[in-house]
Amino acid sequence: MNSADMSAIAVVNRDADMMAIWHVAVEPVAQTARLCGAWVTGDVDVQHKVVAARNIVVFGGQSNDRIMDLIAHARGVIDLKATLVAIEQNLGAINDIHRASRTPKGNPRAPLTWPALPPMLDWGAMPSVPAGVVEDPLIRSTIAASRWIADLADLWSAIETIRTSRPHLAGGNPVATPLPFVMAASNGATA
Repeated sequence: MNSADMSAIAVVNRDADMMAIWHVAVEPVAQTARLCGAWVTGDVDVQHKVVAARNIVVFGGQSNDRIMDLIAHARGVIDLKATLVAIEQNLGAINDIHRASRTPKGNPRAPLTWPALPPMLDWGAMPSVPAGVVEDPLIRSTIAASRWIADLADLWSAIETIRTSRPHLAGGNPVATPLPFVMAASNGATA
């Protein structure tokens, strides 16, 4: 497992003047706080440093020269829609293994209840943010997207907790695996 797969990703959002970048811890373990760093800045050097060697989510799939410049410093761009599909496929494969396996007495195993996958993030209708978050639209929308990704990381952590706690699902790998992010095309384009 690559240590970069276990670190924080960066959610990148921009308006006409500023760039908002939020780090989200995506390790497949329970976290008390997944939102772990925030920058709202027009300073390009700071922007480069906080995305350097990280996978990033580009807010709304925005693409312009400023975003492309950041992508050049990032490890890669995450395709959230494809990532949801990958999670669904992983979950299906784990569930197929569970249904096909038998108890030590040879009986079918009881069905497992898996956490429900969220609908794809709607960039035009962002989830609500907690009370007390500033009214700045750039900050609010970036926090909303970051919280959605944090919830997705919590969901994956719950799936991995179930998988690793059952020997027939762990398959000799009792270590939680990273969230199966799917990377976008090399130009950062996402579906």
